[in-house]
Amino acid sequence: MKVFVSGKTEDMPAHKLKRFHKIKLYLENHGHIVITELDIAFPELGEEVEKILDNCDKDSELISWLVFCMKKNWAMANCDALLLLKDWQECETSVILWIIAKKLNMPIYIDDRSDFRLHNEAEIKNWFENQID
Repeated sequence: MKVFVSGKTEDMPAHKLKRFHKIKLYLENHGHIVITELDIAFPELGEEVEKILDNCDKDSELISWLVFCMKKNWAMANCDALLLLKDWQECETSVILWIIAKKLNMPIYIDDRSDFRLHNEAEIKNWFENQID
C-alpha cells in the first residue's frame, strides 16, 4: 500500500517533526511505500511559480504556497491511503488533503485515534464539490 503522511509542520520543533520519519520507517519496514509532507520540496521562485505570477496579481509567497499545496495534493492522490498525524487539523494543507481524500473515497487513518469531524464538514464538502464541477 502506498501511504501519504500529513500533519502539522509549521512552527513545530525539530524533535516533533521526527514523528514523520518514525512513522515512515515503521510503515516501510512493514512493506508499505510512504510519502510524507516533508518529502515534498517547497518551490522556490522557479519556473512554475513565475509562470503563475506572470498571469495574476497575487503575492509570490502565496503563489509558492499554492503550488506547494498542489504538489502535496497530487502526491497524495497517487497514494492508496492518507495518514494524518496528531494536530493535523491545525494545518491548512492537512485539512485540504483530508477533504480531497474523502472526495476520492480514500481510506483515512488518524494517528491520534480520534474520530475527528469538522463542525462544518457538509458545508466544506459542498463548496469543494461545486469547485470541481
